[in-house]
Amino acid sequence: MIGIRKGAALVLAAALAGAAHAAEPVLEESPTLPEGWVAIPERHWQLLQDEPIVRFRAARRELEAGDTAGAATELRKGAVYLRVESARAEGAARLDLALSATEIEELAARAEARTPPDFEVLQAAVARSHHALAVAHAERALAAHEAGREQAASAELETAALYVENADQASGGLIAKGARATVDQLRNLAGGVVRADGWAIKQVGGAVRALGQGLEKVGKTVQPASPEHADD
Repeated sequence: MIGIRKGAALVLAAALAGAAHAAEPVLEESPTLPEGWVAIPERHWQLLQDEPIVRFRAARRELEAGDTAGAATELRKGAVYLRVESARAEGAARLDLALSATEIEELAARAEARTPPDFEVLQAAVARSHHALAVAHAERALAAHEAGREQAASAELETAALYVENADQASGGLIAKGARATVDQLRNLAGGVVRADGWAIKQVGGAVRALGQGLEKVGKTVQPASPEHADD
């Protein structure tokens, strides 16, 4: 189960219901969670693995069409996903995801004020968020492997590959060289082409982190402060 604030859950409710085909409840009360929180079964959350990709692409389409309010809505939906993933992550990935969520939220606020960011700024922010997600999934793959959950490790590696690929696309070539090779490494490990032992997963995780060096400052007109509560 994944704990999420009710307000954030409502933002993603339609996507969650669609992903689960409404076959069973996607939001559940849990006595182990604080008041105002609900639980999402992890199997449903995994169905939303591409939600930020979908939302940020939609935001760009809305901006291109001149619909700043629609763009802001899509950006905020994507930011909610980043917040939840930040709460699930560990170490540097947790902070990077929270900072990305803050950056996306500030771009949404600009769109709401009808002073939207230009496409280069938006795409750089999106690339940073996708890279942070890739790092988090690569780290989760290692944790799953160490716990003997090989199927889960494979799924996390595949999702990390998805986000490296999309970070590269969104960056317009600003990401560090080697993205394609890293995607291939991740997918070879996920598919069993290469034996996914702990050493190999650590190595590819380091390669994923290194790809973000070219994204650190490019297009970052927003300078988000370090959040006190990554899961707010």
